[in-house]
Amino acid sequence: MKHNPMSIIKALMLKDLRGIKHYSQLLNRLSRHPEEAEILGFNTKMTRQSMSVFTLGKLTQEIEDLIVVAVDHIRDKAKETGKLLDVYFLDESGTYKGKSTRTIERRKSEKSGEVVRVLKREIFPNLDFPLKSKAKYDKMHFLDLLAYVAYENVCANQGSKLMKEDANFNGRVPHSRTLMGYLKLLDKREIELMFINSFEKVFKIAKMQGFFNREVDVAIDFTDWLYYGDKNDLGVMEGQTKQGTSHRFRFATIKIVEKNNDFVLMALPVFKFSDRREVAKRLINYANSKVNVRYFYVDREFFSSTFISLFEELGIKYIMPAIKNEKVVKLIENRKSDFIAYTFTGTARKYDAKMTLVVRKDEEGKDVCFATNVPILRLVWSNLFELYGKRWGIETAYRVAKHEFRPNTTSKNHKIRLYYFLFSSLLYNIWVIVNSIVSVYLFREVVDYRVITAKLFMKKFYQAYTETIT
Repeated sequence: MKHNPMSIIKALMLKDLRGIKHYSQLLNRLSRHPEEAEILGFNTKMTRQSMSVFTLGKLTQEIEDLIVVAVDHIRDKAKETGKLLDVYFLDESGTYKGKSTRTIERRKSEKSGEVVRVLKREIFPNLDFPLKSKAKYDKMHFLDLLAYVAYENVCANQGSKLMKEDANFNGRVPHSRTLMGYLKLLDKREIELMFINSFEKVFKIAKMQGFFNREVDVAIDFTDWLYYGDKNDLGVMEGQTKQGTSHRFRFATIKIVEKNNDFVLMALPVFKFSDRREVAKRLINYANSKVNVRYFYVDREFFSSTFISLFEELGIKYIMPAIKNEKVVKLIENRKSDFIAYTFTGTARKYDAKMTLVVRKDEEGKDVCFATNVPILRLVWSNLFELYGKRWGIETAYRVAKHEFRPNTTSKNHKIRLYYFLFSSLLYNIWVIVNSIVSVYLFREVVDYRVITAKLFMKKFYQAYTETIT
């Protein structure tokens, strides 16, 4: 042979490690990167003919099996050291700046599909189901059913039927009742832990690509999933009437709110008798363990001595809109400056908290009051509307996650609701990271818009599934 067979075997291992789908793409890769070809042992350019001669005449099943074993071993070792070998996420980054729209769209589609396949394979195994030993389907079938249901924006029952009618899935689709049955068997704590591990995996990949390595702002939020069933159902809370119901399932989240690099760090269920102070404390401590936080943004729901004293206890810098109670209104009316010292006295003086009230004029000339413990010298030149506007952006993120990534359900079971909420948050995180990676790949920077739409992203998930079973 013109080339050393061992060099070709190494090239085939590289193909699997890098997630390269076709031999032609592998040859193009080696042609563009002669230094890699040299490391593999090629002294001359590898040709299609040489590759065909080897794969058709020399590549036995035994060699293929050895390649699979070797690749799996390399991946396992890479994971131990926190490396991700499957794709050159940022390879040749920025080379498409100034190219034609058609070229950019083609490379965007190719790169996003490549990254989605890898991230899906890396992250989905962290999610589990209590499958029986002789189960007909494995967990990936159930996760892909959920992803498909989210993509079609339907309930699991309808999604299962649609998948079975789609020839791309070859009939390998579990029934929705089986999916619901497995979800009900999961323990609430199990669900929390598996998704926290999955969030951490996505975050680790993002950090490897250079994202979130600087100071960031985060937002803490309580978000509701409205419920039209019985208020006495397990996990259901009461609140202000919205869209015809006062019932809801509630979740607490902490989220990085940097523009186009937002990210759900953690999400937790909140129940009727949950200690919300302890829930907030857990979220804050988790965020501080992951990123270097500049400011924490919270809404008026946190304007109480209970939470403000917690923020002081944990030593965090926060910004929130103040509730204009009787005392606050008097202070604003009688103020001598736009910076007002204020002490929040808790019940039985259990939680006393000091803060600064900062008054600013909105676009209509009305006084808007913010509560904060950020030093006054930092606030003098700060645009609090612009700063706190980061927190307002979280509402858009929730709408996207709800409508594009969350499977529909009428289930009363709070564990199914929890799984669906966390699943949609995980998909949202993956979508954000895919956008950042593809943006840097195309333009050498994270641009101020989503280069990959939510629908295109979910379509790539759909394609990743059908490609694995064809």
